Amino acid sequence: DGQTGASLSLYDSSGLIEVGGRSGTGDSFQSTTATLSNPTGQWHHVAGVLDIPNDNIKIYIDGSLAVSTGVTFANSTYTPGTPSGDEDTLGSNAVPAAQSFNGLMDEPIVYKTGLSANQIQSDYNSRRISNTASNLVGLWHFDEGAGTSAFDSSGSDNHGTLTNMVPADNWVNSLSDRDQSALSQQVL
Repeated sequence: DGQTGASLSLYDSSGLIEVGGRSGTGDSFQSTTATLSNPTGQWHHVAGVLDIPNDNIKIYIDGSLAVSTGVTFANSTYTPGTPSGDEDTLGSNAVPAAQSFNGLMDEPIVYKTGLSANQIQSDYNSRRISNTASNLVGLWHFDEGAGTSAFDSSGSDNHGTLTNMVPADNWVNSLSDRDQSALSQQVL
């Protein structure tokens, strides 16, 4: 079907997290889920790891392993598919039925490789992720504070256009004590 890649989804106020992906074109989508014990009213650090060589998917919440699930990927390494023309998104999913994240988001990061538990713990403890970290594909600090652009600080030029938002309403002061601003609900 031409689809490859990874996803990390947060669903509604129930705190359900899903992490999944495919090892390559034609592979079936593999995923696992975890639930935040207190999804509203406080910041959480969520990380997902697709460990394709070891047929495993992990979800970390606030720096600690929440779930590790054995799965069966078709390939032992990740093989990118042909781009479909669909935009990559943060905070929404076109399938199924345009699901959108409803909350505050700050410092989303995409790495080329899966991180170890120690690396995830280090990211969790960092006040602000450095744009010199290894294997960065995308790093969005969301510190613009105004406008409809999200600048990628990774050096990969994966800049984003913010949609479905009124900037004055959606740029907010970060409550995470990690940054100066954040982006609220359903914006990417």
